Amino acid sequence: MMKKLYVTLLLFIVFFVCCINASAADIYVPDDYSTIQFAVDNASAGDTITVRDGTYTENVDVAKRLTIQSENGSASAIVSALSADDHVFTLTAGSVNVSGFTIGGASEAWKIGIYISGVDHCNISDNNISNNSRGVLITDTSTNNTLSNNIVLDNTIGIYLYSSCDNNTLSNNTAYLNTDYGIYIHTSSNNIISDNTVFDNSNGIYLYSSSNNIISDNTVFDNFYGIYLRTSSNNSISGNTAYSNNNGLRLLFSSNSNLLFNNYLNNTNNAYSDGSNIWNTTKTLGINIVGGPYLGGNYWSDYNGTDTDGDGLGDTYTPWGPGDYLPLVLYTPPSPSNIIIVTQMSTAYISWSPNLSFTPPYSMYYYWNVTNTTDEVDNGVTTNTYTGPIPNLLPPGTYTFHLNASDNTTFSGNVTTPFIITNTVDMMIPQPTQGQSQSYGFIGVVGLLAIPFILKSFRDNKKYGDEE
Repeated sequence: MMKKLYVTLLLFIVFFVCCINASAADIYVPDDYSTIQFAVDNASAGDTITVRDGTYTENVDVAKRLTIQSENGSASAIVSALSADDHVFTLTAGSVNVSGFTIGGASEAWKIGIYISGVDHCNISDNNISNNSRGVLITDTSTNNTLSNNIVLDNTIGIYLYSSCDNNTLSNNTAYLNTDYGIYIHTSSNNIISDNTVFDNSNGIYLYSSSNNIISDNTVFDNFYGIYLRTSSNNSISGNTAYSNNNGLRLLFSSNSNLLFNNYLNNTNNAYSDGSNIWNTTKTLGINIVGGPYLGGNYWSDYNGTDTDGDGLGDTYTPWGPGDYLPLVLYTPPSPSNIIIVTQMSTAYISWSPNLSFTPPYSMYYYWNVTNTTDEVDNGVTTNTYTGPIPNLLPPGTYTFHLNASDNTTFSGNVTTPFIITNTVDMMIPQPTQGQSQSYGFIGVVGLLAIPFILKSFRDNKKYGDEE
C-alpha cells in the first residue's frame, strides 16, 4: 500500500516539474544570454526574448516559435548583419513575432533584412528595416503572415511577396527611398495591402502576375509609378490616394477584370490601361474619397466635366479616362442662405434659399435656440419655407434660429439668424453684421397698426353690449 502511494507521489512530482518546464519563459538579452542568437538557441518554443538597448552585430536564425522583441523600440535596439552576405533575421518556423528593432546591413545581392520562408502566422511589426538588398521577403508559399507599422527604406525592394504567398496582410507600413519597388507582389494572391504610405520609390506598389488582392486606403506619392499592375487580374483597388507620381495607375500586359473605384488621382498621368477593367462601382450612398455623398468612380484631377444634379458625380464627358462612367467631383455640401424671418404675434414665417428639394434628396434641418432654454428640433423639411409657432415666446430674451442643410450623409455649416424679443407685442430684429443672413421683424409695427382696430372693436362691442 505504501509502495503504491510512493509511486503515485513520484509520478505527480514528475508531472508537476514537466508542467513547470513546459511553461513559456521570459529571456533577456544580454542578461541571460549575451547575443540574440544564443538566446534563440537556448529558448523553448513559446518563449519570449526581450532585447535590451544596444547594438547587436549578428545574423539571427529562428527555427522555433518565439517572440523576439526590443525593450524600448527600434531607435534603441539595433541588429546589424555580422555578414553582409547573409540575412539579418531568417525565419523558418511559423508563429514567430519580431518587433521593435532597427535591422540592416544585409547589403549583398538578394540578402534580406527579414527573410520568411515557407511558414505561416508570423508577425513583423514596429521595425525600421533599412540598407539591405531587400527589406522584407516573404517567399515559398508563406501564408497568413502580418507585416504592420514597419518603416522600410533604402533597400532595393522594400517589402517583397514572392511565389505563391497568399492571404498575407501588409498594413500601416511606410516604404520609401527604395531603389526599385516600395511594395512588390509577385505571383501571389488574396493578400491585403492597406493603409500603407509609399513614396520616393521607382515603383510604389507593383503587382506581377498576381490576382484577387485587395489594395485599399494606401497613400502613394512621388514615385515614377504609383500603383502598377502587370499581367494581374481580378484585383480590387479602392480608397487609395495617388498624387505627384509621374503615373498614378498603370495596368498593362493583360491586366483585366480589375475593379478600380473611389481612388484620388492627381498625377502627371493619372491612369493608363491596355486591358478591360472596371473603373467605377454602381452608384451607392456613402461618403466617397473627396467627401461626396455617393460612391461611384474615381476622382480625376484632370476631369473637366460637370455635375449637373448635385450628387457629387460627374454627368458630362463620360466615360472619363480609361472608362469611368461615374467620375467623382469635388463636393460642396448644400448651405442655406438668405434667411428671412417674418414674425407676427407668436407665429414665425420663415423662408430661405435655395430650395434644395431635388436629387439627391436634401432636407433642411432647423431648430430654435433660446438663451437658458432647451433647443427645440424639427427635422426633415424638404421645402424652403416654414410656418409655425415660435417656442417659448413669452419671456423676453435673445433668440436664434438655426438652419442646416443635409444631403442624408453630411451636414453643411450652420446658418443662424438672431433676433430679440423685448416684450410680448414688440420684437426687434437687429441689422445683420457682415457674414449673417438678412432678417426682418415687424411684429411691433403690426402691433401699432392694429391698435386703432382693436380700440374700435372694443368700443363697438361695448356699444352693442350697452344696447342689450
